[in-house]
Amino acid sequence: MTVWNLLSPLRELSLATIDPDLETVAVHRLVTDAVKAEMSDEEIATWKVRSVRALNESFPVANYLNWPLCDRFLPTRPTCSDAC
Repeated sequence: MTVWNLLSPLRELSLATIDPDLETVAVHRLVTDAVKAEMSDEEIATWKVRSVRALNESFPVANYLNWPLCDRFLPTRPTCSDAC
């Protein structure tokens, strides 16, 4: 069983958009809000730091040849910058 199979119930319930070809998962905003509502301020702060670190570690070298790949990461930038 792959991670995409495990995530398929979320897609079926329209709680996430999953694209195995691009290897992306976009969770519905209401799901994110519901999870955050159950977290303490400390847990939220911890996950904010983790998300910024993960983006920083996985962001490709910003050169002309990598621009299409860099574009895939840009939608996460506002969320991460709001976290800081």
